[in-house]
Amino acid sequence: GFLCDEYHAAKVEQHSVEVFLSLIGDPECRRILMCYSKRPYYLQELSRELDITPAKLRIYNKRFLDADIVDYEYTGGRRHYYLNKDQVSAYIDMCKRLFS
Repeated sequence: GFLCDEYHAAKVEQHSVEVFLSLIGDPECRRILMCYSKRPYYLQELSRELDITPAKLRIYNKRFLDADIVDYEYTGGRRHYYLNKDQVSAYIDMCKRLFS
């Protein structure tokens, strides 16, 4: 019933917050996200700028995309990644509800 649905929604939100906090708790993830918050980057460009291998950056990007905190657009035949600021704000709101 309704309470079961409400319980499930609360569990999903809690898990989402835990994933978000684990991502922003990782110093290397924060470095990447800070870059994405300033402007869109394509993979090779950010790899060179942060001295992170493209393979490792792809792994981070997959985690960011799964959490919906990074999105991308195609420009000039390249995938440019950027911070999904609306979703980050939503996670911050979830954290406020969870910890208040």
